[in-house]
Amino acid sequence: MTSALRSYVFLFALYALMLIICGYTIDNDTYYLLALGRSIHADGIPTTDPLIMDGNYPVVIQQWLYAFLLWSLYQATGLLGTYLVSMAAGFLILLVFYRLCVLVSDDNIALCRVLTVYFALFFYPIISGAAVRPQVFSSALLICALFLLERVARGVSRPQALLSLVPLSILLINLHAAMWPFLPFLIGVYLLESLLPQHSLEKYFLTQRHPEKNFLLGSLLAVLLTGFLNPYGSGAMLYSLQAAHGVAHFHDVIGEMWHLSFQTFSGSLIIAVTFLIAIAYARHASYLRYLLLSLTTILLSFESLRSSQHLFLFGFFPLAFLWRDIHSCFHFREALQKPPLLWTILFLLVVTALQQVENIKMIPPPYVIICISLGLLLTFWRRKEKLRAILYGATLCLFLLLAWHGKQLNDASFPALTAIRNDIDVSPQEVRLYADFTEGAPAEFFGFKPYMDTRPEIFAIYGHDGRWNEFYQLLAGRLYYQDFLNVYRFDYLIMRGDTSLAEDMKHATGYTRFFEDETYVVYKRHEH
Repeated sequence: MTSALRSYVFLFALYALMLIICGYTIDNDTYYLLALGRSIHADGIPTTDPLIMDGNYPVVIQQWLYAFLLWSLYQATGLLGTYLVSMAAGFLILLVFYRLCVLVSDDNIALCRVLTVYFALFFYPIISGAAVRPQVFSSALLICALFLLERVARGVSRPQALLSLVPLSILLINLHAAMWPFLPFLIGVYLLESLLPQHSLEKYFLTQRHPEKNFLLGSLLAVLLTGFLNPYGSGAMLYSLQAAHGVAHFHDVIGEMWHLSFQTFSGSLIIAVTFLIAIAYARHASYLRYLLLSLTTILLSFESLRSSQHLFLFGFFPLAFLWRDIHSCFHFREALQKPPLLWTILFLLVVTALQQVENIKMIPPPYVIICISLGLLLTFWRRKEKLRAILYGATLCLFLLLAWHGKQLNDASFPALTAIRNDIDVSPQEVRLYADFTEGAPAEFFGFKPYMDTRPEIFAIYGHDGRWNEFYQLLAGRLYYQDFLNVYRFDYLIMRGDTSLAEDMKHATGYTRFFEDETYVVYKRHEH
């Protein structure tokens, strides 16, 4: 088997393992995007919010093309098809990251595999890099753009190849406009390094051999101009910059917006990685573009956990360049072939499995099969003639597990929303339904127009922050719930049973408990 084919087997097995660890739940945003795509299919691209209660807000639908295509795919294949396409895009990210590391490390394969393992462990389980969300596709497009820029900078690809960034820009601004500014940012980083006099860089940085500044400048201008080729013009191009201002209390309520800190496990790991990157730059000479990419994305990641994806997409690969000679000091290949490392992986898998179940006696079958596979690998470790067969058998086992799990992906099942829909005799859109940003997206998928959904940033961008502040005051107990109910006169309210509002609703005037299950409780106004 060739080295390239072994690398692909390694990547397939690693990605399959990450998907099994991540689980197979569909993100809440998926239901919002499906509802949005259905609305676009029916009524065209909206200029006011089509999904929110009293939704006369002027909006920019920054994922309009993704939502349109997602709904088209859902109609043809159901949730399973949308999941599989997203997983293919997620694998492309892993593949391009590995190829990028190979490119900058001068083919230090062992080092690249180690860094790819760490990238996968952070990007997929911790940062949700494998989900039915537009981030997966925009991340794939951006890392492909970075790979192309690096190939041109190193003289591997002709500078004319930069012309492909133009159609990529058009696709990105319509698929996921919030991520589009990273494309001119990436080009700008490479352009800045090419514009600076080489003699001024030599004292502190390595000098670039193939600057190609004219092509980079032309590409940047073309990308900026083609950014206007979307239904919302400059509004889509500036979406992320406007959303960055935010509204008060975003970091208090939304987990993705939390600042990095040692108080969370994932935050501690990402902070540790940033220190590792800093130490690597301190001890090795680098190109200016690598330092700018790492430094900028580190600053972004400290601002919010969600921005850590940019650190691993754009700022992590330079380690492959900084440590490209490390095989002369440490033998990564030999380290990977020692049983203690496999025992460590086996232990981490068991711990992960135990964290995801309430009853230790009920270990999910995927973890059992994976642990058995690794156990067999350890058992036959000394028998070299059987090692390769076991490795490939374990890889096949992982993909069989993926197929087995995929069959469990069915349409959304929300008994509480089903109960409401069965109880009404009018269109769901006419029902005044309270749901916050957690329950709002599934409610939209069921055809309702809820009080709120998964996009609180729209209130920041378009000046309608009153509703978000009102929601936060209600959440914090600073707004009297009965006054809130009297203003909106909801027909139904759906909420998680462990929230403070659910406790308050036990004493609400004019409402009775209509439905309750293990997760949700629904209240109904008396007039119904």
